[in-house]
This record gives sequence, C-alpha cells and structure tokens, in this order.
Amino acid sequence: MSVHTCSHATIEAGCELQGALARLDASGPITEWGEAVVEAFVGSSRVVFRALDESPGFFGYEVGGEEWHWKLRQVRNHLVLGKRLFAVLGSA
Repeated sequence: MSVHTCSHATIEAGCELQGALARLDASGPITEWGEAVVEAFVGSSRVVFRALDESPGFFGYEVGGEEWHWKLRQVRNHLVLGKRLFAVLGSA
C-alpha cells in the first residue's frame, strides 16, 4: 500500500490520530500511557493504522514540536498492548 494512494478519509483519520499521539504524555512507563494509544485507535481501520505505522514521514514526525511515531511503535511492539491494539482495529 502506498500512502499516496490513500483516500482523503484515511489521511484525515491518520492526521487526527497523529495529533492525539503527539499530545499524549508518554514520560512514564508504557504501562501508564500505552492503553491510551490503544483507546485512540478504537474503531480505526487497519488501513489508517498501516499508513501511520509504515509511512510516518508522509504525515510528519512531529506535531507542534512533539514526536508521535515512536509511541505507536512502542505499543505495537509490546507483547500485551500490541495484541490489544490489533484487536480494536476494524477490517476496513
């Protein structure tokens, strides 16, 4: 999948999630903030997740000076939170 061929709705949803991740305080251990990442993705499509996960440069690595992509990757790669994250994603 190329992010450049994503629909406008996918890009818009990705930008909203990117902003939510950027604003998220992840200064503590992942056990304190990881569930908020999972909750942010409830109802999101796998297409939106994949666009953010695989092509973060398309969206920009920072929002308002705050980095966001590493938070998504940390949760995705976490043994428990990663399973929860994929469980909340829709099939579209």
